[in-house]
Amino acid sequence: KDGHTQYSQAFTKLRTKPFQLYILSKAEPNVGVEILYNESLFGDKVAVNPGAWLPNVKMDPFSNRMRKGQHHAVMNSGFHFLESVVSKAVARAEKEAGDKFTDVFKYEGDITWEGRACYKLVIEDPTFKYIDYTVKEGETIQSIADRDAICGYLIIDKNPGVNDFDELKAGMVIKKPSSYAKKTIIYLDKQYNLPIVQIMFDDKGQFEKYEFHDLKVNPTFKDIEFTKDFDGYNF
Repeated sequence: KDGHTQYSQAFTKLRTKPFQLYILSKAEPNVGVEILYNESLFGDKVAVNPGAWLPNVKMDPFSNRMRKGQHHAVMNSGFHFLESVVSKAVARAEKEAGDKFTDVFKYEGDITWEGRACYKLVIEDPTFKYIDYTVKEGETIQSIADRDAICGYLIIDKNPGVNDFDELKAGMVIKKPSSYAKKTIIYLDKQYNLPIVQIMFDDKGQFEKYEFHDLKVNPTFKDIEFTKDFDGYNF
């Protein structure tokens, strides 16, 4: 934002079924902040340990307080959201490119990243643009982003009258991206077939980069690891 890059780093535990999540922030200004999602304990809220002397709170994971400065809600953690982004990109490539599919969705060879063998995949979306969209009753930036597999943060970035994730009202006409990114680069880990590096570009340049370090797939979690009582947490 305003020419500045925001960097964050987190240690994450994710169980997909049932969806349970623990995040420990490891970068300033939120070092030590913990987030815990467990629907059986907290309903549709996340438990947050803000650190320092502040008390623990329960918060809506989709609220602007939780989303401030973030491109995604914590509920998009993991790889499933990117899976929907890529699936829609493939569908668009098949529809728009026809027999030129490989001009849109490219395999650019092998690459080694942090000692891991990866496939390098590049998606070039010639249809990327911003389109006028009339907000319907009950819609939010999050619901639009999830449905269309786009980046909600780009809606905020493109619309001067929208400053946070809570500001949409029915009848508003906004600019929304037609797809997630104009260009996407993925390093697909050969062992896990998971995208451990994701780099996204819009019409102005790179707007996101995600890296997954020390990835452990299908570890065995104890149920207590998604409660406040687990040894090592500071709730």
